Amino acid sequence: MAIIADAGGLVGMGFWAAKTRGEGIDAIVRAIRCSIDQFSLEHIALSSDWDGSVIAPISAARPCG
Repeated sequence: MAIIADAGGLVGMGFWAAKTRGEGIDAIVRAIRCSIDQFSLEHIALSSDWDGSVIAPISAARPCG
């Protein structure tokens, strides 16, 4: 991931438990925060499988607010 960030690229953050090392929103936030701390905000993107093959604790189909 450091090589990607050093080259100016984006690292996509998946929202499933195997990637966030835990279940739920708190685990997602911790994983994102850790990545921002290591590589800076400019290199972090939100990206999860919204095709249904992985169950994420939030839905992209549901509008916020």
